[in-house]
Amino acid sequence: MPEMEKKNSTGRLLGIDPGEKRIGLSISDPTATISRPLCVINHASYQESARSIVKICQEHEVAGIIIGISYDENSEVSFSGRKAQRLGNAILWLLELPLEYWDETDTTKAAQQSRREMGVRRKRRQGHLDDIAACILLQSYIDAQCEKDEWAMQKRRLWIGLSCIVLLILVGLGSFFFFFPAQVSSTFGKPDVSLSMGQVRRLAVSLY
Repeated sequence: MPEMEKKNSTGRLLGIDPGEKRIGLSISDPTATISRPLCVINHASYQESARSIVKICQEHEVAGIIIGISYDENSEVSFSGRKAQRLGNAILWLLELPLEYWDETDTTKAAQQSRREMGVRRKRRQGHLDDIAACILLQSYIDAQCEKDEWAMQKRRLWIGLSCIVLLILVGLGSFFFFFPAQVSSTFGKPDVSLSMGQVRRLAVSLY
């Protein structure tokens, strides 16, 4: 099964919140930065639902799919989670796209809270929340990928900084041994290994 390796920066993502009777869909902008509710489709069978989703993917030029999945108290895929996997398999049977499952825990509660914050009346609040839940699910995935990318960039910057410090230390030591060999010998004795400038440069290059 093809999986999302990283957030696609030039393609839309489709979020899917599968349910017993309805399936909520959401979609991101072309840069996969912000999600919005798209629609709700009635779920009759995995094959029929998969065909509807594939059609929507083609219409919106979707680059990747995120499907909500649930887990039990033992962190194992739950009964409804296995149903989500069957839907994902049906989609991949018809369309080859990167697909990833994402924890949908509390997305419905978050959707209800979102409606309360928007001032939706209590009676309408009980209506279909599937597309809003799918939107929250997809945004959660997008935000998590952004955090991963930011952390990876911070680690890279830290590694570059440390490498530069080591490089400066090696160059300084190499220069000292090269220009003041007599002082080094008189103070510390004759060193067993001397560093030439060429060796320092080769060692510095190996750090990268």
